[in-house]
Amino acid sequence: MDLITKKKRLYALMKFFIIFGVLFIVFYIGAKPTIDEWNATSSVICSYTCDALIIANLILVFLYYTKYGKCDVVLNNISDEIADCGYYLIDSDPMETDEYVSAVAERLGNSMYSIKNDIELCELDFSFYADKRTEFIYCAAVEQLDRNDVIAYLDSVVNDITYHTLKRKGSGVMLFVTDKADESAISLSKLIASLGRKAQIRVAIAIVEPSDGKIYYLGNQQTKCQQMIVNYAQLAELPLSDDLKVIDKLDYQKKLEEKLKTATVNELTADIINIH
Repeated sequence: MDLITKKKRLYALMKFFIIFGVLFIVFYIGAKPTIDEWNATSSVICSYTCDALIIANLILVFLYYTKYGKCDVVLNNISDEIADCGYYLIDSDPMETDEYVSAVAERLGNSMYSIKNDIELCELDFSFYADKRTEFIYCAAVEQLDRNDVIAYLDSVVNDITYHTLKRKGSGVMLFVTDKADESAISLSKLIASLGRKAQIRVAIAIVEPSDGKIYYLGNQQTKCQQMIVNYAQLAELPLSDDLKVIDKLDYQKKLEEKLKTATVNELTADIINIH
């Protein structure tokens, strides 16, 4: 049994006991006068049962958050990655890189986004930057995309958000347009970068191979980031047609699922396992 399954089962057990305990206590409070009049022994049993349920709930909550509190968000994100489609298709005929970038920019312009073309951040070239209130998209065209490129560009985006545009909340997309994406880069395509203690800023990654009509991103979560990717990067509309979904899992999703079968909470929280 993998970590995600164990976490879900313990959470379901905790949720059941909390709901049952609350309902039982509310029922007992309302019916206490009647129970006292009917049978003193039953009243004592109900009282002890309430105490036992409270203790059991406290123990379950303590066990859950002691064991999974530090990695709860990580496990939820990994679960989403594994459950998602392998990749998606652009709602358009195959295009060259420049043609595709122009199509995305035009679509953003028609939606009243402010666009800056050919910008440079941390010595990295971006095709454009678009923003509208709390929404923003960075687009970079990279001929051969690998993991190091994804990390470098995402780092420059985070630096720009925190030191230059000074955004305090919002939803954004780091859009990569490439002729061919390496598997190491694709393995990062479903990650969401969260900034701030309460994740006030979220930046999703999307990788597009316009000549093949493929787009890689996390598409099974209904968020503003997902909506922006579908509307502007995928050139489609929500709800997404099944014809634009490729269900087959990617190799990294299969490997990720296998790793979780032997992973422990301590390894995950200590970052001993390189998930991707």
